[in-house]
Amino acid sequence: MASVDIVCPTGHRMTWDGRRGLIDHEGEDTTVTAAFGTDLHAPFQPCRLCASYAEAGAGEGCDCGGWAIYCPVCGARTTLALPDIPTHH
Repeated sequence: MASVDIVCPTGHRMTWDGRRGLIDHEGEDTTVTAAFGTDLHAPFQPCRLCASYAEAGAGEGCDCGGWAIYCPVCGARTTLALPDIPTHH
């Protein structure tokens, strides 16, 4: 599996190997468990927006499929991106 970047809108960026390995926002080697906790779905968590719709009885949700990744530093919802690929000119 190829690695992906977990990108926070506030500027935190981590690289996840798709398993348990993670390079954190400070560039240190760590694990998904150390950064996101021991839940078997980590780094994914139930979507907070979908949960708020359910609590309100709105019967709606966002288009996330019920799961999201939240930044372990600031709590913002993140996106996944492919890491930069070095190029030669």
